[in-house]
Amino acid sequence: MGMSNQKVMAKIFVIVALMAAGAFALAGIGLYSATTLRQAVRQVDQASEMALVSAAIEQSVISLNRAEFRLAANPGGAAGIAEDIARERERFVSSLDSLRAEASGRAIEAIASVEQVFADYEAGLQNLVGEAQIAQVGAPTSDELRLLTLAQQSQQQARELRAQIDQLTSIYSERRTRERAAAGRTADTTRLMLLAGALLSILGGAATGALIGRNAIAQPLKRAVARVERLAKGDLEAPIEETARKDEIGTLNAALEVFQASMREQAELRAEREREVQRKAEEAEKEAKREAERVVAMQRQAEAERAEAERLAAITAAFEEEVGQSVAALASAAEELRATATSMAATAEQTAGETSNVSASTEQTASNIQMVASATEELSTSIKEVGRQIARTSSIAERAARKVADAIAGIDDLEASASQIGEVLTLISDVTEQTKLLALNATIEAARAGEAGKGFAVVASEVRALAEQTERATADVTRKVNAIQTRTSEAAEAVREIETVVSEVNEVSTAVAATADQQVAATTEISRNVNEAASGAESVSRAVGGLSEASEATSSAASQVSATAESVAERASGIQSRIADFLREAARRDASSREPQQIMAA
Repeated sequence: MGMSNQKVMAKIFVIVALMAAGAFALAGIGLYSATTLRQAVRQVDQASEMALVSAAIEQSVISLNRAEFRLAANPGGAAGIAEDIARERERFVSSLDSLRAEASGRAIEAIASVEQVFADYEAGLQNLVGEAQIAQVGAPTSDELRLLTLAQQSQQQARELRAQIDQLTSIYSERRTRERAAAGRTADTTRLMLLAGALLSILGGAATGALIGRNAIAQPLKRAVARVERLAKGDLEAPIEETARKDEIGTLNAALEVFQASMREQAELRAEREREVQRKAEEAEKEAKREAERVVAMQRQAEAERAEAERLAAITAAFEEEVGQSVAALASAAEELRATATSMAATAEQTAGETSNVSASTEQTASNIQMVASATEELSTSIKEVGRQIARTSSIAERAARKVADAIAGIDDLEASASQIGEVLTLISDVTEQTKLLALNATIEAARAGEAGKGFAVVASEVRALAEQTERATADVTRKVNAIQTRTSEAAEAVREIETVVSEVNEVSTAVAATADQQVAATTEISRNVNEAASGAESVSRAVGGLSEASEATSSAASQVSATAESVAERASGIQSRIADFLREAARRDASSREPQQIMAA
């Protein structure tokens, strides 16, 4: 498993483990060297001790030889001197035994020679002691001479024994010198090994720390920071590499990849929504223009209908004046018929002519009323069309309101995505803080390691600097994401205001549709009244026809002139009253029909 798949703590542990291994190696070298040096010192001490023992043996020989001369000079003290000789002999034998126990090589041969010479010397020594004890009861002068002679003979053997002991001492002195030189060489070798081991440990630890810190921590972090900077600059197409790493850097790169994909999706979604909002705005603008054109057309149509109504009112006024004049003439004729019977024939002819005029006027009136009815029906149809267009406008406003609601929902999704980006940035900040803590811990450990941890301290300082740079870049990205969230909130507020305006347009369209429905109802009522007026006009036409027949009958039946005149006067009065009622009703309905038109125009 490569270092790229190890956690930062594991990488740091590898560096620490290598440093610890170097320290353990140095400790092993030191322990081995100390053991070797201790053995060399022990050998030196042993050789020195053996040399001292050899010197003590030689001193014992000197003491024994002195005791011999003391014994020869003072035979009377033989008992005390014999005890001294016994103690020195025991000391000599004990020292020689200790040398024999530690002897090896040439020392064994030298000890054997010393023992052999000491055996001869001891025999002479015992002989001297025996002679001295006998000399206590003999002649002092001759005994002293004999003892002195024996002591001198023993002195020669003592010299030979001392010569052998000197050889033994020189052997141990040479051994001590050799061991001391070997101990010096061991100390030098140990010093060299410790220095070389320390140097190799420091160089190896520093090189390994620098290699791991640079290739496994610093460079990947630097590349990750560069990717974050590219993302912060809006470069969403740069590839995110090293996502397969199993360490914190791999986790960071994976998070950056998710963040890049999210930002790319958000950018595409934002662009799509902007295009959709722009397209819907253009459609709404076009639809509003079309509706405005329709409203203008309806206003123009209402103006035309109002002009037509005014023209119809003028025709009605003319009709009223003409019918009034005709009825007045008919009444005057009736009065003339009643006043003078003699001129009945002429008057009857005149009445027939007038009746023809009245019939023509009545037919004209009926035709005008039919025109009013047709215009009223066309007005009703136009108002119904206006109502349908207004209903369509209301439907379009409702669709626009739904689209605006969809846009608001999209912007809310954008705000949620921005919040998710903030969470990813929070995760990056947490990883950066952990990296800084790890770098701080590594710096502390490097400081504890002293000179051996200087290289690792540099690596930890670089890791910490990179972590701080990552933290600053993350803060910059966080500020930009916050700015995006602010702009998104402002866009959401603007779209909500658009939704309010569309709702108001929908309400106005609904109110206008209701007004149009009322206009349709009023127009229908006008049409019904005009149809009734047409029926009245037909009745007037039939009455005028009857009047013509009566006028013709006047010529053949003069006796019925008076009665016919009365009937004509009564019918003329009724016609005048009925026409007046019709005109008043038509005027009233015309006024009521103008009110919706005025409302529509407003």
